[in-house]
This record gives sequence, structure tokens and C-alpha cells, in this order.
Amino acid sequence: GWKVTGVGFAPRALDKARAMAANLPVDFVRADVTRLSQAGIGANFHLIVDNGCLHNMSGADREAYVREVSAVAAPDARLFIVAFRPGGRFGVA
Repeated sequence: GWKVTGVGFAPRALDKARAMAANLPVDFVRADVTRLSQAGIGANFHLIVDNGCLHNMSGADREAYVREVSAVAAPDARLFIVAFRPGGRFGVA
């Protein structure tokens, strides 16, 4: 059993995620990924999944992302990043 926390910034996306996971034990939090440690989501996450967030950020936001993800990650955490290459095909290669 994993404890799952979904973080998103866009209210409509969070509403859609909540609807899709209606019968699952998932906590959803509206937060800015560059300010995770201030969002009250906790810490010591062992698996962090980034689905299309990092690749779309500016350099300064990427630095904040690294700082904040590191702040909420467990010492032995794994970070799984799903990103898209500009002009690339959609899907997992």
C-alpha cells in the first residue's frame, strides 16, 4: 500500500483527476511545484512522478523545482520524469 498524493496547479486538471480517482485513496493538493515545501504536503516521499512538468519550465523555475522536490523526497527516493522532446512523437520510447 502506497500513500498517494497528487499535486497540480490547474484547478480543472485537479477536478478531472479527482473524478478519475473517485474510488481510490488519493489525496489531491493544489500547489506550485516550485513551492512544494510550503504546500503542507509532507515529506519523505519514496517515489515522485513528474508527468510533463519539468520539461516545460524556465531555468529559474527548474532550479526551484529541483530544490523543492529534493525537500519533500526521502533520502532514497526515486524520481520518474515523463517529458517530451520538442517535435518528438507522443508516447514512451
